[in-house]
Amino acid sequence: MKPLHRKTRRSGDLQYPWEYRGYMIRSGSRGMYNMVIWTADKDGQAIATAPSLTRLCVALDKLEA
Repeated sequence: MKPLHRKTRRSGDLQYPWEYRGYMIRSGSRGMYNMVIWTADKDGQAIATAPSLTRLCVALDKLEA
């Protein structure tokens, strides 16, 4: 599936380099085989996690629906 909206690149913000529908997205610690876990935060609370940025955006779309 594809995300319904476009993600925005936040230039100069090292902690949250991406934004999607009001959620701040950051890459977490590297896991096994250098796989990155992406986390979406809203008001300091972790809302969703996913192994890829596209899957995280799709998961956020499902939360909003």
